[in-house]
Amino acid sequence: MTPDSVADGQPPVAVRAAFALFLVDAILALVNATVQVTFHVSRPLILVGALLEAVLFVLLGAYMRHGRTWARTALMSFAGVFAALGILIAIGTATTPDPIRGVVLFGLLCVAGKIVLIVAGAVMMYRPGARGYFS
Repeated sequence: MTPDSVADGQPPVAVRAAFALFLVDAILALVNATVQVTFHVSRPLILVGALLEAVLFVLLGAYMRHGRTWARTALMSFAGVFAALGILIAIGTATTPDPIRGVVLFGLLCVAGKIVLIVAGAVMMYRPGARGYFS
């Protein structure tokens, strides 16, 4: 049995790993937004965006984990949008007058981490062993 094979009704390992990566991304988005708002670097509206990202990633990730092709496509679309927004927000917070350097650095590191998680999740979802799982 290969690591990408389906056993006991479980999705392939690559699909389960992709789901875990997107869950970590959702948690990182919430933590970053909470820190940004706590230190008054960003407005509370950023929490709404992070919550929306977390809900979409968990919901679409669950459908993706059950082999739905449309969920895999939607997850990648939303991931691209939220990654782009994260970059724009990070640039915006870095250029604010008198930014709190540590919090801005934390935000930049979170955005970089989120991009790495999204790319890794995409790679796992589109591995040859995982492709056959989606219908």
